[in-house]
Amino acid sequence: MNLCIDCGNTRVKFGLFDNNNLKSTKIFSSERTDEIFDWLDDIDFEDCILSNVASKNAEWLERLMEEIDIYEPDAFSPLPIKIKYGSKDTLGSDRLAAWCGALKLTTADNILIINSGTCITYDLVNRESGFIGGNIAPGLNMRLRAMNHFTSRLPLIKSHHVNPGMLGTSTESALQHGAVNGIIYEIDGYYNELSSKNPNLFCIMTGGDAEFLSVRTQIKTSVEPYLVLHGLNEIARCR
Repeated sequence: MNLCIDCGNTRVKFGLFDNNNLKSTKIFSSERTDEIFDWLDDIDFEDCILSNVASKNAEWLERLMEEIDIYEPDAFSPLPIKIKYGSKDTLGSDRLAAWCGALKLTTADNILIINSGTCITYDLVNRESGFIGGNIAPGLNMRLRAMNHFTSRLPLIKSHHVNPGMLGTSTESALQHGAVNGIIYEIDGYYNELSSKNPNLFCIMTGGDAEFLSVRTQIKTSVEPYLVLHGLNEIARCR
């Protein structure tokens, strides 16, 4: 049994795999150390593999690393994908795992992987050639927070659940629509441009805002909340 951990900036996802089968999942706030260990005490696993884009000083992670050996793959690890990346030492393990997960979960040759968390990553993967290229952009809450932080009078909008439409009719709705629609046009634009050069492009989305954004795009998407976990399990199988 493999325990796969996807540690993001706000949440931690755990997945317990028996070979290829995801047997159970759990999501915690990174501050819930006692709850995390109460759950871990109830499960059995042989190997643990981690993707961490947050602080290594999290109490739960420091404690776990003291108790067990944790495998943290990077771009130099044995991988089930070809990589041509100019700065491998800075390549996030979450992006890496998402690529591997996408190749596992779909039969498509060309895949656009969108991970919409604190930041949004747009990555193009080809089954034969591996990683082609990708971009990183501000996520939804980051855009809302930035408009408040870098201006004197714009309010902080905590909710991005807006009604359908293009234009706002108040400052609050203008900020909401601006952030949300900006990302939607971004998603549609990337897909339309890339699909013109990559036949039968398949789009898979993951991350905290994936469900919210996927229903607002004009393209067909597949949402997989545990994409990174599936990818980590595939990487573990390459060791």
